Amino acid sequence: MNSTEIGVFFLATLLCTLPGTQLGAWVTRRCGNDPNRSWKMSMVALLVVLIVGAVVLDELPPQYRNFSYLWGACVGTCLGWFYPTENLFFSMCLPKGREAELAGFFVYCTQILGWLPPLLFTLLVEADVHQKYGVIVTSFGFLVAVGLLSMTAPWDEIVLEAKSCPGDLIGESGSQAVGVGTKGTEQAEP
Repeated sequence: MNSTEIGVFFLATLLCTLPGTQLGAWVTRRCGNDPNRSWKMSMVALLVVLIVGAVVLDELPPQYRNFSYLWGACVGTCLGWFYPTENLFFSMCLPKGREAELAGFFVYCTQILGWLPPLLFTLLVEADVHQKYGVIVTSFGFLVAVGLLSMTAPWDEIVLEAKSCPGDLIGESGSQAVGVGTKGTEQAEP
């Protein structure tokens, strides 16, 4: 592909994230408002789209390179489903009163591991491994994430824990509860 075709590919990917967000909202509602299940489904869909595209597009003759735009549209749709569902999952399982602390932790975790798939891809390509295998290897990171998300509690239990957590950590007046990181007044007196 020349530079113009690559630009059109990325434009198709970007524009198709918009219907992907609608798809994500629809799937989440159909899953009983369970972002955990929808998020896992988006990662499996993205894994399949990336692998199928990497394998099939490599085997097609050059006159069929327009199918790469269709692949970009499918990737964009899956990304449009993935990112909003990720944020929905995170925002709904946060305990009240700890949003800033955990939002910082979320950003830290996403940035600290964000370098690993591009590094794997680069190492494979620099070792003269075909690019399609680099795409396939990095795509399996989604499978690891689905496996880890499958170990979480049921969604209703996650939401219930998020709603009940603030009473355990923060008292009615907004001060920290006795026994959670501070000494209570009963323990401070001689």
